[in-house]
Amino acid sequence: MEDKKKLQAWIERIRKTEEYVIVEGKNDKESLIRLGLEKERVITFGMPAYKLAELIAGKKAKKVIILTDLDKEGKKIYAKLKENLNRLGIQEDRYFRETLSKESRLSHIEGAYNYFRRLGLSE
Repeated sequence: MEDKKKLQAWIERIRKTEEYVIVEGKNDKESLIRLGLEKERVITFGMPAYKLAELIAGKKAKKVIILTDLDKEGKKIYAKLKENLNRLGIQEDRYFRETLSKESRLSHIEGAYNYFRRLGLSE
């Protein structure tokens, strides 16, 4: 199930992204920062979806990465965010979420750093 080459490419690509990354909470944010993302690029979901969408629109973002957890609750949040962002003309970069879903066993973003470290893909 785990394709290390695809997951290594995922890490390299997310470290270089200039898009904002939306996560559910502060532990998710910390995990991604430990993987090498810029702190300013990671936004936690701590407000209604429509307000978060407006905040991102105010930053002139055209595309975002939504990395909510891959569990039932995370999928609900993902759907709300996507709907509100699309309403404001902001597209989602689906590569990151889809790659994690298909190529990894990760279900909670807060565990991303430890997961990639165990695979030998992060220090």
